[in-house]
Amino acid sequence: MSAKTNHAPNYESAGLQERIERLRALETSAERESLRAELKASLDQFPDSPDIGLVAFRVAVEDDDLEAAADLLCDTLWTSLTDAKTRRRCLDELLSSSVDDEFSERTLLRLLKAEPGSAEILIYLAAFAVERQDHAQALRWLEQAEVVALLPRAANALRIKALLNATEWDDIFGRALESALSAAPEVRRLYALKHDFHDKRGERELARSVLELARKQFPDDSWFALRAFRFRLSDRDIQGAGLLFREQIWHSSLPESTRRGALATIVREWKDPDDLKPFLQGLLQDKPDDRFVLVKLASLVTRQRQHVEAARYLEKALEYGSLPPEAESMQVNMLILGGDAKGSLALVKHQLAANPDRKDLVRRANIVASICGNQDDVMETMRQAIVQWPTDATIVQRYNRAVIPEAEDQSLFDHLAHFSRANSVDGRWHYQFALACLRRNDTPRARATLRNLRDDPLVGFEAERLLSVLDAMPADEWDARARFSNDSAKEVRVVETPSAKATFVVMAGLHGGLGSIPLTHLDVLLQEHPINVVYLRDNRWSAFTAGVPSLGPDEDSTISALTALCARLGPMPMVTFGGSLGGWSAMRYGALACARLAVSLAGPTSLAVQGDQAKRFTQYYLSRILPETTSDLLNLLSRNADLRILHIYGAENAKDRANAVRLRQFANATLVPVEGCEDHFVAAHLVSRGDFHPLIEQAIAMAQTNAPQ
Repeated sequence: MSAKTNHAPNYESAGLQERIERLRALETSAERESLRAELKASLDQFPDSPDIGLVAFRVAVEDDDLEAAADLLCDTLWTSLTDAKTRRRCLDELLSSSVDDEFSERTLLRLLKAEPGSAEILIYLAAFAVERQDHAQALRWLEQAEVVALLPRAANALRIKALLNATEWDDIFGRALESALSAAPEVRRLYALKHDFHDKRGERELARSVLELARKQFPDDSWFALRAFRFRLSDRDIQGAGLLFREQIWHSSLPESTRRGALATIVREWKDPDDLKPFLQGLLQDKPDDRFVLVKLASLVTRQRQHVEAARYLEKALEYGSLPPEAESMQVNMLILGGDAKGSLALVKHQLAANPDRKDLVRRANIVASICGNQDDVMETMRQAIVQWPTDATIVQRYNRAVIPEAEDQSLFDHLAHFSRANSVDGRWHYQFALACLRRNDTPRARATLRNLRDDPLVGFEAERLLSVLDAMPADEWDARARFSNDSAKEVRVVETPSAKATFVVMAGLHGGLGSIPLTHLDVLLQEHPINVVYLRDNRWSAFTAGVPSLGPDEDSTISALTALCARLGPMPMVTFGGSLGGWSAMRYGALACARLAVSLAGPTSLAVQGDQAKRFTQYYLSRILPETTSDLLNLLSRNADLRILHIYGAENAKDRANAVRLRQFANATLVPVEGCEDHFVAAHLVSRGDFHPLIEQAIAMAQTNAPQ
């Protein structure tokens, strides 16, 4: 069981040997009580005997008295046993019997104290640290062990494991990585790790040299070629990255998803479309993977408005197999942008029928149905989405923007409300649910939800901003003073006020209100002023350029009907009013309807954007369907000098400042920067600061006078 022990001269060897033999016999029998009695007597007689200590250790472990076993191991056995295998076996048995990490670590530290600088114990501590996923500490233990002795192969494997999982890339990590690579130059992942280590520390030349060494050591390794590709991209060497991609990555054995990711990266980073097109064409080899390149080509020429060529690329891609999801949406979008809304809806419904559990297709179908004005499909896809994915924030967002009749709206909201306490929903879901509560005129619930989101890392800022609006008055008062419901199916609402001095035409924005402020809540603010209000919703996704069906089938007839409607409300000036996209519409309708004043809250002066600059499909869609003469307001405004413009914008928002600069050329434009406003939702800042009502008073006063010539 153990090596021969040399006892001190005062030991009674015969008595000791007799005790040991008796103990071993009892240990193999079932007489446990006799064993314990004999063991006690033996320890009293020979307290320093390692052989008796070994039996006592095994009995203590068997009895689950691990503290006693640890005392025996640390105080007697570890320094007295000369057989390293026996010592390790005892330690392994003790540690495997323990479920208390603190006990195990404490025992190892006691052994280290008993044998300072023991490489064996330091390696044990490192292994224990790895098990606890404290990889940084493991590397520190191993570094101490390596000072004492050359690490065995198993310890270097342990170090490699710690290196591959460590998150603290400090100097100890760097030294451990250097040692591990010297001991195991065949481990490819260490080269990758060392490259990343130097790259993260900003040591670009060291990172480059490690990568070059790895590529020389493993010339056929596509993963190192991929790293070199990324390195060249970070060096802005797009041509070198393209060459490497074409020769060693795209047609390599790397996983398809990896190669497609690299393709997407280089397409995104390649700024010159004239050079990108021949590069992509050079990747084609009449193989199934060509479909991914063809989709990129289709996307490229789509941004250049070459829709016919894009369609040809997509048709060719289909010959090689199924298209990636990005192409499915592209096919649908191309039909919309080409003016075939019905064909687009038919295609997305066909895609959805083949993939009924694809959430992205359900959302896309709902959007396309909304653009087409097909209310049956809007409702069908909305019901499906909310029933199948009620805890998905993007679905609730789509619900908040869809046109849904009042009765159906309440039913869908009630279904969502069941999940407001579900563990599976995150801050984004709760924020969208708060917007849904406002849509349903339940302001107290919305405010309570938003208050719980103040510290949320994803939506805390948006929640705080909307709360600053709702805190302008008691929650119950918002709903009590509401003069109508948020029925999104009602495109036109008219609110008359006795002794009104002006008629405001409110052009709802992308969210169906003034930013995140619903029309009902905006009306509570506006009802404090002597104005009539006509509220218009853009349910055609056209920024009102396709008109409002309740007023007329197109823009011209809508403006004629709107002008007549305002005239019936009394002989008073018309003021068009809107925020963001609604601000653009307010300026356009103000000019076309011969309004006295247009109030724009951070409205853009042009909707023309490049496809890759558009944050939302709506921006992309509008930039494509509207001719530039319509999209850019400057020419229209220059021909309508009688229209006064009151433009309010965030002073710290670069894009909004740029739009204000474009309006500065007009003498009839009054520009009002809101200091400290960095975001685009200037209306919320006005309300929270108490500046909204003075703004409306200013607008009423300006509407009473003619524009300066």
